[in-house]
Amino acid sequence: MRTSACAPHAMRGHHMRRPSTSRDRSPTSRKGTPLGWRTGAARRSWPWSRAATAPRIHRSRVEGLPAGPDRDAVVRAATQDLDRYARLMPEHEAIVAALRACIESGAQASVETPRVPIHGDFQVEQLLVRDGRLTAVDFDDLAQGDPLQDVAEFVASLRYLEISAGRPRGELARAAAAFCARYAGEVPWHCDPGRIAWYAAAYTATKMSWTVAHLDLAAISRLLTRGATLVQDMLEGWE
Repeated sequence: MRTSACAPHAMRGHHMRRPSTSRDRSPTSRKGTPLGWRTGAARRSWPWSRAATAPRIHRSRVEGLPAGPDRDAVVRAATQDLDRYARLMPEHEAIVAALRACIESGAQASVETPRVPIHGDFQVEQLLVRDGRLTAVDFDDLAQGDPLQDVAEFVASLRYLEISAGRPRGELARAAAAFCARYAGEVPWHCDPGRIAWYAAAYTATKMSWTVAHLDLAAISRLLTRGATLVQDMLEGWE
């Protein structure tokens, strides 16, 4: 496996205080269209590869941030979600086993892994487009952590639109690749594709569990028919 110009106003000076966490997190309470909801000509008109929001966040200076989740926390959350998913979707036993093996054995941090301000929930649904300008919202999970977590969360949420919204697999794969390539060109640190894919696999496990737990019947139907292919895409990126 292998975001423009509009970051939130406080980000533009690359220095801000940690925001309040008492806000409404619903995308529909914001002015603008969630990026993942754009369809037809509106979606085609937005150049995914030009988006630079994530690097702006990661290069900012933010005071008093808590530590973001480490590898063990990511593994623990993903495997717990896989356990729930396995109980509800026994027909996906092989998918669960493959995801678990990937998640439990991959992505050890190295001394080169930077610790920077990260959004902490950098999903497609957290990006709004208005008048051609892109803005990230909901900084409740802002932390000091591995920037590739944000990259992978965006990739996972983008690819998961195949399940949650029935979007074409090829279109989403190209958009994810364009995002990763642009991000890598905007930051000074190494963007290990294997590490990004490992995080994305872990976050995909959580999204699958959420879909089933919330009885999204249309998405569950797509999960049954397309889930194996989506997971295989994630595992191939990890390998």
